[in-house]
Amino acid sequence: MTKKWTKLAAGVTMAGALLLTATACSDDKKSEPKTSEVTKKAKTSTIKLSQADAISKFHKQYSGKDVKEINLETEKNKYIYEVEGFDRTHEYEVKIDANSGKILSHKSEKSNLDELNEQALDIDKLISRNQATKIAEKEVDGTATAWKLTHDDKKTVWEVEVTKGNRKQDVTINAKTKKVISVEKDD
Repeated sequence: MTKKWTKLAAGVTMAGALLLTATACSDDKKSEPKTSEVTKKAKTSTIKLSQADAISKFHKQYSGKDVKEINLETEKNKYIYEVEGFDRTHEYEVKIDANSGKILSHKSEKSNLDELNEQALDIDKLISRNQATKIAEKEVDGTATAWKLTHDDKKTVWEVEVTKGNRKQDVTINAKTKKVISVEKDD
C-alpha cells in the first residue's frame, strides 16, 4: 500500500510540474512587446520644440505655476516632453509632443505633505540640454537619448541617458557647475 501512495504522489507531482512548465512556456503575446516596439527608436532629429517652448506651453496651460521637473524621452516611438510643476496646494503635469508641439495631456492633483518643500527650477541660471548632452557624450561613449532636469540632494541636475547599441548609461551632471556627479550603467 505504501508503494501505491508513493507512485500516486509522484504522479501528481509530475503532473503539477508539467502543468507549470506548460503554463510558463505558453505563447502569451500580450505580455511581450512587439518587435517593432523594441527595434523602433525615435530620432533626436524629430525634436522640433525647444525646452523653452515646452515650458511656455506648460505656463499657458497652468498660468503662474512653478516648474519643478522637465523630462524629454521617448513614448510610443516619439519624443515627449513631460513638464511638472506645482503651487502651494496642487501638482501639475503637461505632456507635449516634441515634434508637433501639441499638448497630449494635462492633469492636476492635490499635493501631499512631501511635496510642500519642493523647489522651482531657475532655468535662466542652468546649463542647457544641449550643453548637458555634450558633457554626457564626452563622459561616456554613445548618443544621448533621454534627459531629465530635476532637483537631487538639494542640487539641480541633468540626468542624461546615453545609449550605444544595447548598453545604456545614466550621466548625472550638476546643472549649475557643469560637473559630472555620477555615471551609472543600466543593467
